[in-house]
Amino acid sequence: RAPDAKTVFVAGATGQIGARVSQQLLRSGFTVRGGVRDLYFAQQLAEFATQYGVISRDEARKINAVEFDFKDVESIAKAIGNAGKVVVTVGPSEDGPRGKVSAKDALQVLEAASVAQVGHVVVVAEAGGASSSGGGPLALITDFFSKLFSKGAEVSTDSLLDSVVDTELRFTFVKVSSTEGVDDFSPDGENVVLLSEGTYNQGTG
Repeated sequence: RAPDAKTVFVAGATGQIGARVSQQLLRSGFTVRGGVRDLYFAQQLAEFATQYGVISRDEARKINAVEFDFKDVESIAKAIGNAGKVVVTVGPSEDGPRGKVSAKDALQVLEAASVAQVGHVVVVAEAGGASSSGGGPLALITDFFSKLFSKGAEVSTDSLLDSVVDTELRFTFVKVSSTEGVDDFSPDGENVVLLSEGTYNQGTG
């Protein structure tokens, strides 16, 4: 099937930021393909969110949870399906409640997005460098990119950005500082700076 511009694949949809991104996309009228490691957990989380009014019943019907493995490009490409856009958040609690998403994992998502012929990718990464296991949650996002490069032992956030910039693909890269002190009651866009396409700025919190 041809990519659908109104369908977004969120890699790590049950992560701290991935879940919020999914919520905002649903509120904006998008259909979300939520990439998850544990399908049962994702379904329970969606039901919980619906019961407590985090998302509406109508929004819940626009979520399609799909299992995938960050280490398997073919698995990711299959999970992307007909999504015209891809979002991946890099951080210590973005692979569900139990694991981190590294910059190396993000490269896998980029390769899969290229295979799936996605139109735009958004990468959200923490300013401190997402290769480390520490650090707090991150912040928000918006669009897309794709393609793969090397698979070194550890890939830093800066190296990830360099790789993205070197491609000819459309992308949005959001680099944020820790969102400690920023909660669900903070104004939309708190702790986030967005610039024009093709420009770059490191957030200072």
